[in-house]
Amino acid sequence: MTALHIKELRLRNYRSFRDARLPLSDLTFLVGRNASGKSSLLDALDFVREALTDSLPIAIERRGGMEALRHRLAADDELVEVAVVLNVMAVTGDDGGHVGIPSAAGMDYISEGWDAVQSDSVVYGFAVDRTGAVVRELVTSERRILPGFIRDRSSLRFVGEAVSWSPAIPAESLALPLFSGRGVTSTDRTFSVQASTGRWTLYPQLIRGALVSMRSSRPLPAAIVEGRELAAGDVLTPDARNLADVVHQLREREPRRFESILAGLRTVTPGVETVDTVTLAGRRHLQFHQTLSGRSFVFQVSSMSDGTLRALALLCALHQPRSASLVTIDEIEDALNVGALFAIVEQALAVTEPPSSSEGNVPTQVLLTTHSTEVLSLPMATGERIRILENRDGASWIFALSPEVIADLQPPETVGRLLRINALWPDETPLVNGGDLFALPV
Repeated sequence: MTALHIKELRLRNYRSFRDARLPLSDLTFLVGRNASGKSSLLDALDFVREALTDSLPIAIERRGGMEALRHRLAADDELVEVAVVLNVMAVTGDDGGHVGIPSAAGMDYISEGWDAVQSDSVVYGFAVDRTGAVVRELVTSERRILPGFIRDRSSLRFVGEAVSWSPAIPAESLALPLFSGRGVTSTDRTFSVQASTGRWTLYPQLIRGALVSMRSSRPLPAAIVEGRELAAGDVLTPDARNLADVVHQLREREPRRFESILAGLRTVTPGVETVDTVTLAGRRHLQFHQTLSGRSFVFQVSSMSDGTLRALALLCALHQPRSASLVTIDEIEDALNVGALFAIVEQALAVTEPPSSSEGNVPTQVLLTTHSTEVLSLPMATGERIRILENRDGASWIFALSPEVIADLQPPETVGRLLRINALWPDETPLVNGGDLFALPV
């Protein structure tokens, strides 16, 4: 059990989605034909992260502006709405006057003076009009254990407080990053959430931290070979251009994680002893140490196959030094053979498991898209982890597998074989939000 878990993504009028809800498992597989909306779903997660780190206007502009972001069938007065639902484990004080959240690393410690652990669903989301102005933004929780706020065009109020006020927040800016930067204090294990507006000391930073630590991975071997100028390198870029920086950091700071990466890479490229880096002309580059016919050789990055480079990038995305709340991988099967796919998906499942109490890392959820029957034939691809995307009447829709198909998925039957014979049937009803996209529960 962990302190925080991303439960689902909700969209309305975002790109090809009119109304969609994506429940997330520890490991989730997105399956669908070309142009069904898989890339748009991954982009929506990137959009949330960029809006909270760079700015909402920059995130919109990167996608071609609001007209490119809005669904083509949306009316002029319809909003683009995006929300993420998180499950948060909270503890209340024995006196009922304060609330805390255990350390993100796990629930193995509850200090004296705290009462029982409770689970609460929290939604963070925002709605923007066709000009890019924020019409609504909120943080709210289902059981009202945790604090929240509701913002509209002209005012903001904290949940549970009747008084609203007019903050000096530009219409095109989000409020959550502003709150999460105010007077942060913490202890090693817990933080308090006060009864007054002082409750916002750390809680928004936790929610924002989970959302901005979502990572996307779309490695490009050409970008890996080119590299980039030396940088800190603890966050892998989507195209893996700074892979050498990340490998350097992992070797120095996370030797156990790096050994897991090497073990997976050896499945892809037999004989690899290790991977290190060399600095040339102000850029850090990879070099591979490999044993061939009993002799050791050193190969520069430009000599390695696309499959080897892509596999290393995906493994580093899963194990990168700064832990990610969620890692998305687009078309995992690209340039990889079946053995390599098994190794990488196996590592993907491993990072979703809670670490031992001696480790400082937190579990990472993984979301991947695939067309591959080989990937979907792996034992990790269970029916409950499958989401099917279809484009119908100009809109993309998300479906769970039908209950009948899930019931039939008994070994040796696999999702991959059902896809191969065109028998991977979705449920009859798509996963939608229905009414208020920000409401809890659905």
